[in-house]
Amino acid sequence: MDAPVINEGRHQGGRPPYGYMVVDGGQHPNPRKAAVGYRLRVLAIDEAAAEVVRRICGVPGGQG
Repeated sequence: MDAPVINEGRHQGGRPPYGYMVVDGGQHPNPRKAAVGYRLRVLAIDEAAAEVVRRICGVPGGQG
């Protein structure tokens, strides 16, 4: 995966990591893909699953 994809939080496809969900991120940055209707996919925190991750990792009070 290239650095711009990682830095912008874009999701390339497949199953998102536990604690995240894929959401619509607006128009695709590639004009050709945007012209045919492709949408940008980004990862967002799934609060219900994130609470489980915080408990597993031992993060007190959800800090960090």
